[in-house]
Amino acid sequence: MRNGHVLALSLWVRLMKTHNLILNGVRQSLKGRITLPQFDVMAQLLREPQGLTSREISRRLLVSAGNVTGILDRLEADGLARREVFAHDRRSFRVRLTPRGRRLMSRLIERHRRDLERILSPLPARRQRALRSLLGEASRLLERKNTDGGVHERRAV
Repeated sequence: MRNGHVLALSLWVRLMKTHNLILNGVRQSLKGRITLPQFDVMAQLLREPQGLTSREISRRLLVSAGNVTGILDRLEADGLARREVFAHDRRSFRVRLTPRGRRLMSRLIERHRRDLERILSPLPARRQRALRSLLGEASRLLERKNTDGGVHERRAV
């Protein structure tokens, strides 16, 4: 294997391992409350008080519409979100958090922030900032490449 191939593979493996370690810590924190996919959807809805369409949620989270539908069904059944049909188009709807969903997310977002600080605390703040900068640059470059004709895969929630 050429050196570049080994480097790219090694980088991917390290990113995945780090991602999984952080994800496991976050999942443990949410355990018994809501699932991580529900948290992701609710976090998007918390940012948009006027609500989002299912398609908008799907695009923001890079997941399929089918995955979002199942998550929304569960959130609605639990009284955390509600679908509101558009008056001008009965086939379309907007999703909003219920007051109960907003209260829950307000608590969970703060806890999530603290959990991430704890999980990432072994890495000094200066190194976290450097890593954030490098990952931001990588994201921008990869997004540009994907918009310029590359294939953009969607992940399952």
